[in-house]
Amino acid sequence: LEIEPQFELAKNNLVLAQNKVTEMKSQADKGRESLLVSPTQNTQAAIDIGMNYYKVNEFEKSIEMWKMVLPQDDLFAIAQNNIASASILLGQLRDAEMAIEKALKIDSGNPLFQNNKKWLEEEKLKLKPH
Repeated sequence: LEIEPQFELAKNNLVLAQNKVTEMKSQADKGRESLLVSPTQNTQAAIDIGMNYYKVNEFEKSIEMWKMVLPQDDLFAIAQNNIASASILLGQLRDAEMAIEKALKIDSGNPLFQNNKKWLEEEKLKLKPH
């Protein structure tokens, strides 16, 4: 749109994308409300709702959802890895480090967890004075 402000296809695509983000956020909000009322509901739902928030850059709400996954749950390591990713994006590197360590303690061979640990280390290096 910056290049050709009158380009109708670009305008339509932008509106469609904005509507999709709004719809995704609305669905996540409904799911979140349901889980907050009945937190013992489905752990997979907490993971999915958190991911929907993550996709629309609502990282704090993502973390809130993933924190509902308890340590005894099979999806706990995934939730912790997701918390680490969102925390890195928020610049909360200490929280990210704690979460990724919990995930790696459960599944040290998981390549996604290892990649996020590497990403975290790279972000920490950016903060060190040269």
